[in-house]
Amino acid sequence: MPETICGWGNKIKLAKLSTEHIVAKSLTSGLTSTNRALFTTEVQFSKLDVRYPWYLQEKIDAKSDITIFVCGQRLFPFERDRSELKGLDWRNQDDIFSTEQKWHPFALSKQQTESVRAFLSGIGVDWGRMDFMWTGSKLIFLEYNANGQFVFLDDNNRFGLLDAVVDYLLKKSPATQLLEATAGRG
Repeated sequence: MPETICGWGNKIKLAKLSTEHIVAKSLTSGLTSTNRALFTTEVQFSKLDVRYPWYLQEKIDAKSDITIFVCGQRLFPFERDRSELKGLDWRNQDDIFSTEQKWHPFALSKQQTESVRAFLSGIGVDWGRMDFMWTGSKLIFLEYNANGQFVFLDDNNRFGLLDAVVDYLLKKSPATQLLEATAGRG
């Protein structure tokens, strides 16, 4: 995992990453009062206003972005090549809403799959998205998004992601759980 700092005021003033190459990331998916969003952006530590909260991470140079959508016991790993990105963040691209498939299935090794499952078990979740950078030889964990968006990965259900979501939601819904709990009591 890259070095990471999150905070404001004295916490940020006193903190120091071991590298000058750092990025700021958003603490929210919401827009600012000027209707803008902060995408992953390279920043200079000395120029940050410590009155505001910052989520800072060591900048990672990588071949591709890897995201793993977690849906119950199913993992849906996808990869997006970084070679043609304009900037650091794939969400800040002109083609983000194009119909061309930018994310492609990624094959996790057995060890990577076991590590992902151990992490998910350790934090007690079975839903969300995990983000990584792929150097070509190793995955570097960036973050876990508890309510990470996922439809853009498989909007035509070519890989079964949408079917898995429907199945998961039906099994987890309060109505389904109530029906299962009361079945056979009549």
